Amino acid sequence: MKLSIRRPIEFVATDVDGTLVGPDKTVSPAAKGAINRAIDRGIKVAIASGRAYDEMFEIFEKLPRVRYFICTNGAVVMDRKTGECLYHECFDKDLALEILTRLMAYDVYVEAYMGHQVFGQIQPEDRLPYFFNDQVRGLILASRTMIGDLYSHVKAAPQGPEKIQIFYGDPAMETRILADFKDHPGFDVLQSSEGNLEFVMLQNTKGTAVKALADRWGLSPDQVMTIGDSHNDMSMLSYAGVSVAMGNADQVVKELAKYQTDSNEEDGFARALEAVLAANERCSS
Repeated sequence: MKLSIRRPIEFVATDVDGTLVGPDKTVSPAAKGAINRAIDRGIKVAIASGRAYDEMFEIFEKLPRVRYFICTNGAVVMDRKTGECLYHECFDKDLALEILTRLMAYDVYVEAYMGHQVFGQIQPEDRLPYFFNDQVRGLILASRTMIGDLYSHVKAAPQGPEKIQIFYGDPAMETRILADFKDHPGFDVLQSSEGNLEFVMLQNTKGTAVKALADRWGLSPDQVMTIGDSHNDMSMLSYAGVSVAMGNADQVVKELAKYQTDSNEEDGFARALEAVLAANERCSS
């Protein structure tokens, strides 16, 4: 993949699942090496994920030099070096409770992102394989706090959640819920790549968070590269001057992005970042 850029890329934001990590949910040596080389050359790198901050433990371990984390689809932005929360926005609690009430009428697993934690409505153990595929089940069980009454927990909290998420198990259930929540005010429903739907605030996207960081550093969109694979990555792909879709991305994502790399099974992320480093060298020479 060869990039054509007008100015050197100064900021790279990457999705995690389906992009930075492989199907086994691990960061490859090639991806880690490319990120370290980018940081060595002064490029700012941010992780931009639908995950909560506390779901990033393996990313912290594998990529200790990465400082900026856009979490919960842009509702939370953290500076890991200083521990400072650079941005935080949450649902109106009444609206969140309305969404929860409607979702709990379906046969789905429901969870709420609150601060750095994720609270899930507890499910019988024999139902877990139905809702979660083999790749995400371990992460879910390791990173969630399961409770018996999610609605009451959210109601008693001092503020609403940053995001509500479901895992539906049956694709027909996804179709039904998307139809039932069509033309809703005040929030958006995003499809992701792991058998889940994300209910998020309209003003909070990965794109708005990437822009906020770029503005913070005085960077223009043509100095920014973003890379992703799913619908919830489209806002940041639309913003960046250099946008890259993974080879395993949804077709609509590929059509939006300016470039396409290999899949996450073929180190497509590392190849894209190496292409940025090469393009920066050509642009600077």
